[in-house]
Amino acid sequence: MKKKSRLSKRLAKIVLEAVSKDLQVYDIHEWKQACRSFAPISYVDTTRKQWLKNNWYRIEAAREIVGFVDSWVTHFRNREDFKGYTVAAMKDEVILVIRKAQQRIKLEKGILNSVKLNGFKTLIKWEDYPEELENGPYEGSNSIPEGVVYVRRSKSISTIDRSIPTVDLLKDYVVVDKDRINVVNALMYTGMFPFQNVEMELRLDDSLTVNSVEPYTWSPRDNRIRIGFLEASLDRSGHEVEINVQLICNECAKSYTIGGVLMFDNVMKGVRSEISIEDAVITL
Repeated sequence: MKKKSRLSKRLAKIVLEAVSKDLQVYDIHEWKQACRSFAPISYVDTTRKQWLKNNWYRIEAAREIVGFVDSWVTHFRNREDFKGYTVAAMKDEVILVIRKAQQRIKLEKGILNSVKLNGFKTLIKWEDYPEELENGPYEGSNSIPEGVVYVRRSKSISTIDRSIPTVDLLKDYVVVDKDRINVVNALMYTGMFPFQNVEMELRLDDSLTVNSVEPYTWSPRDNRIRIGFLEASLDRSGHEVEINVQLICNECAKSYTIGGVLMFDNVMKGVRSEISIEDAVITL
């Protein structure tokens, strides 16, 4: 049975009452300051090290916000009356309650949304794992090297309608036991032309390994899911593919991070194209 992507009015009210009460012990002023003018990293304008340095003052509040959202999502996900809803639906509702609380403080700017929440998760990850700062297009540089121009990968992908596939690495997930997590990836496409030779390379925490992938083939050597042909929707309503990935936890942790790259043949340009997929965090 497909899970619902939006909570019912009754469940939304439960979230509002529970989360609002818990928010009273936090400094929403600090949360607004952290959210103010915050944007995820853009490699056109900065490097990982620059971005982390410029946003360093947000980290303490970012940890509170991320921890608060993740803990409540985990709480609701474990309740029987929320079983028929996606994790995204619960997260969106928790974020909405926080936004309402922030909006009541009218003297300061700064409102949380899902984009900023994901940006905060990246900020925390790079502070906790500084080796990640050595990756990325500038390979650990403190500033953009002279003469280097970064071009977003998505801009190199050209079709007549400019549509490209998008990926949600964590559409849903279920913790089966302490050693196993079942994750649902979603691959969405609304363009007019199909893609072929589609593959998705997964980047996993060292403590995670892939046990199985359905309904596609998994290549352990390349860490890739072989999807093959991605069809187009003739009426432009969109086409979504769900991929069920069973993960084995080699080490116990409170959270795990997964990322990836989507690769496919760009028939309009006659080249192989890649799209970086935003990291997602599995919280236990």
